Amino acid sequence: MTENGRSDSKGGKTGLSTTTVRSVHLILRNTLERARKEKLITANPTEDCIPPKNIEKGNEYPEAR
Repeated sequence: MTENGRSDSKGGKTGLSTTTVRSVHLILRNTLERARKEKLITANPTEDCIPPKNIEKGNEYPEAR
């Protein structure tokens, strides 16, 4: 998803941000866990998935002259 997740190639980039991928992972994990608890599925397939880590961007301020 971080490499080919976009269909609109926003700004020439085809991947999704790590924040978006983590959000999708969280939604899927919680939804599938609920389905498992309600015995709609036998196992949560997202248990073994590791979402990408958020990369913290530093504050980018122009240097004072």
